[in-house]
Amino acid sequence: MKNELVTGNADTTCPFVRNNILNADGIFWRKALLTCQLLTGDEKGLELSLNMVDEKSRRADPLLFSLLDAAQGNAETPILRPDQKLSALHTSIY
Repeated sequence: MKNELVTGNADTTCPFVRNNILNADGIFWRKALLTCQLLTGDEKGLELSLNMVDEKSRRADPLLFSLLDAAQGNAETPILRPDQKLSALHTSIY
């Protein structure tokens, strides 16, 4: 699933993510849903989902939320450090 997102196959991968978030309420699936909402252009869904994210979750993965904010035009695109570790979700957004 991660590889599919990174290679740009959001249209086929995101339905799988949406099904899994209903069955497994893990933090990864919530972050994957946010990523899918961005990549598929679900602006209203993304806005609603972001409004439900608490500060603890934002602090746990600040890069992901910085990228999501930047993609929505609410912040500057973060500058990555040479040693920055990127997850598949970061990479698919960036």
